[in-house]
Amino acid sequence: MELKKLQSYFFSGNVRELKNSIKKSIVLAEKNILDSIVDYKLQTTNKTKENYEKLIENNGESFSQTMTKLEKNILSKALEKYNTTRSIASYLKMSQSQVVRKLTKHDLTHLLKRKMTRKMRVS
Repeated sequence: MELKKLQSYFFSGNVRELKNSIKKSIVLAEKNILDSIVDYKLQTTNKTKENYEKLIENNGESFSQTMTKLEKNILSKALEKYNTTRSIASYLKMSQSQVVRKLTKHDLTHLLKRKMTRKMRVS
């Protein structure tokens, strides 16, 4: 099924019908598109698992130290994606004040300030 046909088709709110149409399209596709989707998913999953395992390696650290390291990593990743503490809070499903406290705790506020300064220069 072509993408334009799929987009123009009226599914009347039936998500199962949409899912089944997509599944059928993949199964009937002439190319091995399913193989590439599965391969990509496996590669992504394995890479994520390896990164997670490296991140939580104990290395003689206490549980608290490991959790602090994990929390800092999550905040750093969120800072790469978002420009404001409000958007980070929304992404992490926490309050904006919690984000500010945690950024301060992990000494990451300078990254947000640097990002905002760059944004102001560009504007």
